[in-house]
Amino acid sequence: MPEISLEQKYEMAKGKIMDLWGQIGALSKAIQKKYGSEGLELIANVMGDWGTATAKAVKPMIQGDNAKAVGSFMLSSLNAIGLECKVLELTDDKVHFTVGSCPISADNRKLCDALMHLDRNMIEGLSPKVKFSYPKSIAYGDPYCEVIIESSK
Repeated sequence: MPEISLEQKYEMAKGKIMDLWGQIGALSKAIQKKYGSEGLELIANVMGDWGTATAKAVKPMIQGDNAKAVGSFMLSSLNAIGLECKVLELTDDKVHFTVGSCPISADNRKLCDALMHLDRNMIEGLSPKVKFSYPKSIAYGDPYCEVIIESSK
């Protein structure tokens, strides 16, 4: 049997991760459709818990607690699964970037907001000194998602 290179293994894993995000999106849409606002609350709680747990698990790997340290981690995570991020600002106090596609394919504002509890809880769990926002979203009808991680005032 031919040996698979590390790069090939990475590409295979990246594809599987994107498939998994797509399935999370499909499941979330089905929950929203069947259970409405109660389903969205459930999604928000589960995703928020996932974000909190992720922050606890990766916090020892983050070098620093400012916006740049936390935002750089998020950027590298998104890039690792194949999402193209366009960095607009990268300073100690602010990380501002766009993402041109949604791996979950959220198609409405309420669902996007529920799913984004993962990102918010993860980022704010990595540092109490930063806040997370996403003023634009493909699910809102924007052409891209916009993410801002900045120092709390």
